[in-house]
Amino acid sequence: MLDHIGVPVSNFERSKRFYTAALSPLGYELIMEPSVSAAGFGRWGKPEFWISQGEPGQGMSGPTRRDRREERPSVLPHGLRPRAVKVSLNGF
Repeated sequence: MLDHIGVPVSNFERSKRFYTAALSPLGYELIMEPSVSAAGFGRWGKPEFWISQGEPGQGMSGPTRRDRREERPSVLPHGLRPRAVKVSLNGF
């Protein structure tokens, strides 16, 4: 399960206005702006969707989480460890 996801945007202020309006019908609101070029949107006080000033095509990241400790495997297949995932958006 994804904990949160972040995407780079080329125009932070314009994107912040866009996502504020676009996510509102889903119950999401702007929850925090830890810097002048990053903002987190979400529900119930938990930011789940982040935008930050960046270059298009840099990719996006989204760390995973597990809700319950007993669901966490002690050893992942082939020695893998939980980590953030980066996805390239080149071509979009």
